[in-house]
Amino acid sequence: MNKETFQIKGEHPPIHPIKNIETAYPNEWIEIEITKMDRNGFTPLEGRLIAHSKDREELNHIAKAYRQKYEVHKTYRNYTGEIEVEAVLL
Repeated sequence: MNKETFQIKGEHPPIHPIKNIETAYPNEWIEIEITKMDRNGFTPLEGRLIAHSKDREELNHIAKAYRQKYEVHKTYRNYTGEIEVEAVLL
């Protein structure tokens, strides 16, 4: 993929509950356009899947192109698996 010329083609993806999207792509990074938040405005509930990948950096170029095409301002990026944390002892 030529990251400099990446373009989004077609219409908006369908809207799905965030939990369904997270379940569909285990152990991957997901980028979602948020379409519905909880009543407090803190938790995304529904959205459109913009991209998913094992590599977080791949999402940067895809998300940027998507936001430019559809003038999207609210996106959500999450890893659907467990993130391993290395402990450092001082």
